[in-house]
Amino acid sequence: MSEITLTINGKEAKGQQGDTILAACERAGIALPTLCHLKGVHDIGTCRMCIVELAGGRITTACTTPVEEGMTVTTDSDRLTALRRSTLELLFAERNHYCMFCAASGDCELQALAYRLGMDHVRYPGLYPRVETDTSHEHKVFDQNRCILCRRCLRACNELVANHTLGIRDRGIHSMLSIDGGEPFADSTCASCGTCVQVCPTGALFDRRSVFRGRKEECTLVKSTCPECSLGCPVELVARSGQVLRVDADLSAENGTGLLCKKGRYESLGDARERVRTPLARKEGVLQPVSWDEAISTAREGLAMARHAHGASSVIGVASARLSTEALAALRSYVETALVPTNAVALGAQSLFDRTPDATTSDLLAADLILLAGEDACASHEVVGFLVNRAVEQNGTALVLIGSAARRLVRRARVHLPADGAAIPEALRSLGQVGNPVAPLLAAAKRPLFILCQPAGEIAFEGAVPGAEAGWPRLLRLGEKANSRGAAAAGLSANGIDRQAAKAILCLAGDDADLTSEALDHPDGQPFLVVHAAYRTPLTERADVVLPAPLWIEKSGTMVNAQGQEVHLRAAVEPPPGVRDESEVLMALSS
Repeated sequence: MSEITLTINGKEAKGQQGDTILAACERAGIALPTLCHLKGVHDIGTCRMCIVELAGGRITTACTTPVEEGMTVTTDSDRLTALRRSTLELLFAERNHYCMFCAASGDCELQALAYRLGMDHVRYPGLYPRVETDTSHEHKVFDQNRCILCRRCLRACNELVANHTLGIRDRGIHSMLSIDGGEPFADSTCASCGTCVQVCPTGALFDRRSVFRGRKEECTLVKSTCPECSLGCPVELVARSGQVLRVDADLSAENGTGLLCKKGRYESLGDARERVRTPLARKEGVLQPVSWDEAISTAREGLAMARHAHGASSVIGVASARLSTEALAALRSYVETALVPTNAVALGAQSLFDRTPDATTSDLLAADLILLAGEDACASHEVVGFLVNRAVEQNGTALVLIGSAARRLVRRARVHLPADGAAIPEALRSLGQVGNPVAPLLAAAKRPLFILCQPAGEIAFEGAVPGAEAGWPRLLRLGEKANSRGAAAAGLSANGIDRQAAKAILCLAGDDADLTSEALDHPDGQPFLVVHAAYRTPLTERADVVLPAPLWIEKSGTMVNAQGQEVHLRAAVEPPPGVRDESEVLMALSS
């Protein structure tokens, strides 16, 4: 791009060909007021707050006006302030904006802008429209009284999530934000990703869980990683008084998409299971609270008895691949030292596969062909589904589906080859054969990207795309758990041990809701079982010793996401008294 020189507020500034005046101002460190501007979506200039004055007195919106060589721009003057304040007063008069009763008071961009422009009254008569509040959704509330029609939520839903739930109905002063043409949120096509709530500049859309529990300035913001799937989305944990109030997408993260799914934003905090807060040991067939010393002693004794009676190979360590790499490495070290080096597994681990370069989420939007293989990968990795939809819709990317998939993806696919889990690897091997409907698409692809999820297997794609550019094809392997690749890097696999033959099992479950007694492959009458878990589950009810574990928001560590990147978990709050992490437990068992 060629560089452009312009003058902003009497000083020389630089811009790039294609930049808007707003972008040039940002480069120059000038913060223009905005309400409708949102990074990542197209600008529409609807709020009129970013107006600037050009040479000759012309007023224009900075977010929609491209820079030109030699342009002269004024961003701050009495005239501009008066125009902005007048427009802001009209926004206040149009709906029912009562800051003292608003859920967003103190965190509202509209309110902050009123203070910035010195607005202490509204000169225009209020319209006081009678509008309804939609409280049907389980996680969010939509209050039309606070809506300023900036359309940030609408553009985010359409352009970032590619879901198209939101729209505008009616015209002029009667214009209203519409959900599927008039449906309540609960009955709509809403994906419950919460993106609309996070980008709303006012109190029109707000989170049920965190509302009225603290302004952002009163909270601690901790950057961490979502552990709900192997994509490892960057998150910002909003905490106050020892509680995490909500999970936001980390919009500043370089390896992020700015999106979260329902599980990551809402369900990761909304677990209703009973928390394990004190060690438990089985006495006379019943789990009873005991001290940490007694619990560790009982666990150590049970593991030692099995080892002495049946040999070291009869005692195994099992962990969830949702745990951090450090916790998994600690388990492996414990097993190597105290038992047999190969007697540790991580349920959900995936084998390393490095014949094809790793794909990133940004590669999804650069690819000209996406082949998605597996059993509805987007059900467990919803953000991947959002990005695939975006690529097809906005870039015309060819989509090939092998296996089951959501209806929306099936409708957009060029080719859909239904196959169950066992048939998927064979379907992949036959892609390049003459007569296969996928073969012409592969032959024409320049930037092909393959998304594999369990149990798609490991297939080499290099020969199937002879026309691919250098560095392509690329592969995104979606793991069963958040740290499936980290488990492999720590030297743990998902198989290789006869768990049914074990006489004692040490299980590090953490806060994994899917790690059940069935996952241990044991019939009733199982051997001695020690479980380190955050919640009471059918697995803990079968245990002989239960040790309380921290939640993901209460501990720090690293994971390796599906893109092959090391990402960080950071504790936002302290665990309850008496809760110990995996390393502490293993150290105690070793002593």
